[in-house]
Amino acid sequence: MVGNNTITIRNSLVIGAITPNDCGDIIDQASININYSQKAVPIVSASSSAGNAGGRSGIVFPSMGQSNMMPIHRFSGMESYPTIDGLMIVTNVTLAFFNNMCSSCQDFAFQVNQGNNDGQFPITTNRMFVYTTSQTNLISNGWPNLDVVNPARCEDMDCDGLKKDLFIDEDGTLFGQPSSVFSDSEHFWGNQQHGVGDFRIPSAALTDVNGQIINITSIYPYRGISRGPTCTYQTSWQMYLCANTTDYRMLIIESMDSDTETRRLSPVAIMSDNGYIDLINGPEDVGWCNGYSCGMRISTFMALIESNHQYLIYLSSTQPNGMRFRIINSNASIVNILALQYDSLQQIDVYANGNYVPPINQNMNYSYMMLMDTLNTLTLSSPVGSNFFNRTTKMAYFVIDGATVIDLKISPLIVLTFGLPPQTPVSFFSTNLVSNLAALLGVPANMIVRVNIVSANNNTRVRRQYSNAGSYQLRVEIRSSPVQSLSGNFSATTQLMANLTSIIINQYQSGELQMAWANCTGTNGTAPSSLTIQEPNNQTSFPLSVIARIALVTPPASCREQSPCTTQPVLVAYDSAGNVIQNLGSIQYPWQVVASIVSQPNVTVPGAIANYTNGQTQYSNFGLPYIGTYQVIFTFIQPNGVSISFITNASMTANSSSVTVGQASLAVTVVEPIYVVTVNQPFNISVRPIDSITGGQLGQICWNNWTWTANVSLYTLSQSNPHGALVISTTSITIVNPIANIVQVTNLMIDHIGMYILSIRLVSSNNQYSLHVTSNGILAIANGTVLQTDSGQPLTYVTLAGDYMALKTSGMLEIT
Repeated sequence: MVGNNTITIRNSLVIGAITPNDCGDIIDQASININYSQKAVPIVSASSSAGNAGGRSGIVFPSMGQSNMMPIHRFSGMESYPTIDGLMIVTNVTLAFFNNMCSSCQDFAFQVNQGNNDGQFPITTNRMFVYTTSQTNLISNGWPNLDVVNPARCEDMDCDGLKKDLFIDEDGTLFGQPSSVFSDSEHFWGNQQHGVGDFRIPSAALTDVNGQIINITSIYPYRGISRGPTCTYQTSWQMYLCANTTDYRMLIIESMDSDTETRRLSPVAIMSDNGYIDLINGPEDVGWCNGYSCGMRISTFMALIESNHQYLIYLSSTQPNGMRFRIINSNASIVNILALQYDSLQQIDVYANGNYVPPINQNMNYSYMMLMDTLNTLTLSSPVGSNFFNRTTKMAYFVIDGATVIDLKISPLIVLTFGLPPQTPVSFFSTNLVSNLAALLGVPANMIVRVNIVSANNNTRVRRQYSNAGSYQLRVEIRSSPVQSLSGNFSATTQLMANLTSIIINQYQSGELQMAWANCTGTNGTAPSSLTIQEPNNQTSFPLSVIARIALVTPPASCREQSPCTTQPVLVAYDSAGNVIQNLGSIQYPWQVVASIVSQPNVTVPGAIANYTNGQTQYSNFGLPYIGTYQVIFTFIQPNGVSISFITNASMTANSSSVTVGQASLAVTVVEPIYVVTVNQPFNISVRPIDSITGGQLGQICWNNWTWTANVSLYTLSQSNPHGALVISTTSITIVNPIANIVQVTNLMIDHIGMYILSIRLVSSNNQYSLHVTSNGILAIANGTVLQTDSGQPLTYVTLAGDYMALKTSGMLEIT
């Protein structure tokens, strides 16, 4: 959530404790908030880890998000993710009588919210007045709460709410000179219980480009938020005070991928050019799913950085396809160079405020994207958005300021590495190489953005005159033109690259690319001996195998009409050396095998098509339609870019022996359960006949000219006395849908509020099958009733004293 999320406190007087009599103040129990629930009592300075009851707090660091359910839930906690940006401005405010008047605890004018483990936003002050208040009582930052370091909250390390807090005195009226104050983020460094230390630094940051372990401390000797020589530690605050500098800001790092809540990226390491390493965990799990935490945490991270510095950023898992960076509460005077590490060679497109910015190593002599091997020349004075991808370290560098949002998007990139024999003629490398490759691969020449000829022996660039010295690797990078704005059509580019990837892989694995290569002018009959590919939006490369034959290693067995066979067929592809081929085709478009009945090609075979991945076909619902004995033939569906003659080759088909098919054994299940209905308002219930042995879907739910009838009634519970009845309208009908394979009963009603269970029975018109199923509990509510939902932690849990699964299996489990 991005918006003008600002809290302003102005022209106010904030008082702590004036006399010892104030120490006896107690909570006003007549307050409607306190009377409603003790959970609403704000707890902003008490530490759950240290057992400290806390003192008076004048102004608390802001937390911003959706409703935290106060006063049903406590004021100081969060029940939703924090917003993207936020700020508290305190101006023309007097702070008075914040001291140690009450001996049991210490009072502070400003307090980091001890009760909020998620991110808290910065505070800026100006025109402040301090009266009868000690310097040691101006601000306090407690230690992280250890009790939330668990799988249901912050997982295995501290959350950031008490470790990334920033306070800026803009004019020096609070601390005596303009200053920045921030958390002691490294306090528990090395503590296994708090889950922070060098052992949590992402592995990529601990190795060099050759994968060798480096001495990280020699390069980055300091831990915590980066700071300069003017910064001093304030013991009473448990924070750092950096005098004469107000250019610290909060950097927001966001994953823009759809799996932002389920793919964990943390710990995130922020490594500064002045030798500091800080770790970020991200927000805690704030959801509740059926009484348990949902195991979902949004990948949005709050870091504290200082202007005019460079920071390297490392993630602990695969980098998202889209990342967004913004320096909040800032302007163009705050400038930094950031760099995000990627696990593999990528083409990173950079967008500044939504507009594409080309990399500084683009060769402008070409009308299309062509990249040069140059050094990184980015500086803090480079235009905002200027960017460079270091192909050795795989770091994407870019310039950002406080007025600009930077997006990094992994552009679809195909990286091909051909192994070429030493007999390859010199002319192949020297004459029209790009155009020749474009013709062979079936891509426009302007999509080939880089071509490298590398010695296979020492992995160095090969000069043209040495091209007869040994075998080579030809590395080719293919991409489409960058989309010029974030609002542009990315799907068209993605689809184009997916199709090209599929064609190149298919032609190589079928051997047709090698034949075309050998017939190309200038190759003298030579062809690639190998091909390794990195597919678009993928961070790993893998070698391709060439298929020689396919074999049926597990024939289908235990088959019933229209039902998935209990034993599914397994086919395996082999190369010429007899090795199993792990994958055929691209990740997005794998090769597919289709089954048909010998001599009966027009008979529909249920679940006939399967992808070939992970070393075999992936059949799961293969079946045969009718009782009898059949022989099945398996063939490839023609892959994109491959000739039909290759598919019809005898080695690319496989036949089964005779397969016997018996009578179907059926069950029924409810489809799209209904949970709430309105009294005397019609609703429909849908069920699906399935195979009772495998639980799989049927090829058809009606065959041999019979159909289904359905009967619906209320399910009777021995301990229940429902007040309502099921009303079946005269317009109620049973609809058999052979396309969706469901049976639907329409226009049912319940005439009284309450909780009900339906009993549904299906009977085949030939009386061969009678199937029964009960629905889930259905709540009938009065018309106009508004259901209240609480997305936070439940106030009540219902548990079973016995073994739930045993009770369910025995049929003794009832809702009463």
